[in-house]
Amino acid sequence: MRTFLFSITVVVSVVVFGGCASSYVLSPDDLAAQLRAGQKSESAALASTVTTQIPNHGIGGSVEKLLCTDQSGNSIWVYPNTNTEFRITKKSGELATLYFDTVLLEDTKLIGVSSRVQKTQREVNLSDIQKIELYLVNSRTEPAGPH
Repeated sequence: MRTFLFSITVVVSVVVFGGCASSYVLSPDDLAAQLRAGQKSESAALASTVTTQIPNHGIGGSVEKLLCTDQSGNSIWVYPNTNTEFRITKKSGELATLYFDTVLLEDTKLIGVSSRVQKTQREVNLSDIQKIELYLVNSRTEPAGPH
């Protein structure tokens, strides 16, 4: 009986929580350009361990929306929130996760927090990135149309 209840709990959790998340893709160059365009002058001076550990203090926190591509290849405007994550695949195959609202762009590298609990800061060089996926939970999107 306990196994049956556990199985039901797992299935319900996957359906409820898995159905709320969406993923979108953008290139390292596109991300850098959009972060630079949204960067406030004071945000550039905040590139330190302390600021990347505080939500909404990275450049990501000052960017209202990002132009991404959905799984069908359509251009989509994504409105990230504090639950939005970058899942970065490096050319070496290594994976890195950064919370969007803690991300800073410093020259040619992204700096951000990969764990809210441990406050772990990560740095990823843009030239080392193969793919960037943006994972959204309860965030707004809208079609971007042709550009």
